Amino acid sequence: PSFNIDRIGALDVSKGYQVFTAGMDTSLISISGKPLVPSEVDITLRSSRFNLLPMVYQTPVSVEGAFASIANQIEIVQNDQGEAWIPALSINTLGELVPGKGYQAFLDADQDISFSFPDVVTGKRAAGRDARVATNSRYDQQIIETGLPWLLVIQPDASWDEWYETGTELSLWSQSGVVVGANQLARDEPTVITAWQGDTGTGLPGFETNEPIKARLWHPTLELETTVPLIGVSGESLRFGEGPYGIATIPQNALSTGAEEIPPASFGLESAFPNPFQSSLSLRISVPTTETVSVEVYNLLGQRVAQLSNGVLEAGVHDLMWRASEKSAGVYIIKVVSPLGSIVKLVTKVD
Repeated sequence: PSFNIDRIGALDVSKGYQVFTAGMDTSLISISGKPLVPSEVDITLRSSRFNLLPMVYQTPVSVEGAFASIANQIEIVQNDQGEAWIPALSINTLGELVPGKGYQAFLDADQDISFSFPDVVTGKRAAGRDARVATNSRYDQQIIETGLPWLLVIQPDASWDEWYETGTELSLWSQSGVVVGANQLARDEPTVITAWQGDTGTGLPGFETNEPIKARLWHPTLELETTVPLIGVSGESLRFGEGPYGIATIPQNALSTGAEEIPPASFGLESAFPNPFQSSLSLRISVPTTETVSVEVYNLLGQRVAQLSNGVLEAGVHDLMWRASEKSAGVYIIKVVSPLGSIVKLVTKVD
């Protein structure tokens, strides 16, 4: 509109449209008129590309039922929130086509086809395996949903038994260091991770098509993040935007061959456990860069009763133990000091 350019003209009910709105507020577009008869809307689906779809129903319908007649020619149907139906993998995190939302379909065919939605769709959510979708990612607040999703399906592998535990999370990063997607891994079923593409023209952060994928694995018990390779179905490393969606796994021995620990983002005393404690206290300290770090314990009189560290600690996470079986019960002060700052924490020893 700002350039008075209109190459669309009248809206065509057989086509879908994308809208980019300026500003941070959500915009509501209301359209009134005579409801469409789905079977009377002829839709042309182009081969080997994403097709924006019109929404011809007035109520939610099953995505599997709506595309039942051409299911064997559909690679993926997805919305702009990263939810999708992938027939070949029996993955359905989309469920329904909902009025007021937009969808796009990728056609796996040698030529374009003409298609009409059925007037009556039975069922709301057809049976199918639902891959794990996003759940409490450590990076939820950092990931920007740009409306330009690309889905990566992570297939489990028997070798995961060596390191997998509930809460293990895989995050995807662009070459510029932006986290573009993350999800906790499921052990015995595929995990879908939505990666968000960026757009330089609008300033949206995200990945660029065909750039290599950087992947990081978070180990919750160790509180450690390491880099890992992702191998596609071709046996080679995967790139963002290759195909309508990606399929990959973390290969065998990924953590023992080339895995690199990711330094923590900030200096901190991550945990003092247990608290209260009886005989020994475990401390976990994160250091983003190699620094001289002093860790001391004081009583409430200000007297130093223990020194746990007073030297150079390399970048990473460090575990220290205070064995205090001979100390009297009471409150103690843990003091951690480095050029990056100082931290004080109160702990309690009980009999």
